[in-house]
Amino acid sequence: MLRVIAGLHRGIRLDEVANGFTRPTTDKNKETLFNILGQYFDGGKALDLFAGSGALGIEAFSRGMEVVVFLDKEKEAIRVIKNNLERLKNPDTENCVVLERDAITYLERPCVEPFDLILVDPPYESGLYPKVLSLIEKNHYLKDDGILVFESDANLMIDTRLTSFVKYRERKSGNTKFHFFQKGESK
Repeated sequence: MLRVIAGLHRGIRLDEVANGFTRPTTDKNKETLFNILGQYFDGGKALDLFAGSGALGIEAFSRGMEVVVFLDKEKEAIRVIKNNLERLKNPDTENCVVLERDAITYLERPCVEPFDLILVDPPYESGLYPKVLSLIEKNHYLKDDGILVFESDANLMIDTRLTSFVKYRERKSGNTKFHFFQKGESK
């Protein structure tokens, strides 16, 4: 069972994508992630790549992000994200944009308005991490003071030597690892 764990929509249950390919982020791992990011946001714009059920982006929205863009290429995931947003019964969900697109194709175009927070949770075995990292940098998807978070298998190492990103934190939680990046100097 997925649920929103904190913020304005705390306790609301969320549907999962029942396609066998989507791996939801557990409530325990969401709590770990948002304890590191900070409990609450004072506005801002987030991008939830490979969104699945939308649970990470919805958690960010519940905790104060003003705008969240959800991106997934699977029709079933898009349906679930829209249903989960409806469950919030919040008129501000009009600031949430749900796009049925391939993440790589989306990131290949230059970004007009960079994001404060980018959450990236592709299929662990996809091997897309370096490509996504490179495109986020090349096409300016992250604000200068923004935070980029990758969720991966606990054994994955992400090489940033050819980018301007600095990994400032890494946290394992069971079989999952969160990688936290910012541009330039480490915090």
